[in-house]
Amino acid sequence: MTTQFIQSELDMDEAIAGCHDALFFNQGQCCCAGSRLFVEESLFIPLNLKKIDF
Repeated sequence: MTTQFIQSELDMDEAIAGCHDALFFNQGQCCCAGSRLFVEESLFIPLNLKKIDF
């Protein structure tokens, strides 16, 4: 399992794209697939709203 962290210092669009790439890289058939996502509490709602539009 690979854990991903999103912090306020990161570019939100790049972070979302990176999370999607990590999750679907090799269709989840390798150990490097992102399986957990930790987000700063202040970014939780904005992140989810942006993911809807991604």
